[in-house]
Amino acid sequence: MFAINFKAYDNFDQLKQISAQEFDQDYRDIEGIIEIDFDGHKYGYFYEDCPFGEERLVRWFKDLLTIVIYVNESDYVAYKIPENPNCEC
Repeated sequence: MFAINFKAYDNFDQLKQISAQEFDQDYRDIEGIIEIDFDGHKYGYFYEDCPFGEERLVRWFKDLLTIVIYVNESDYVAYKIPENPNCEC
């Protein structure tokens, strides 16, 4: 099983008023929280009542979509979690 739980925390009233081009130029990402569950092995955290988020959600989803493309082309894909202080790499 694979599951993604996430919650975005940016100022959506402000983001609704700009174009996609302005977003890409000025913001580039949306902050929030994300938890990825690979058959019980979890990375990140997700709490409904968490009042803030420091993860870059757009980057996470771009990376995960890229992984899907590679999985369709190969039997094995490795991914280094960005900015992970727990990584012993």
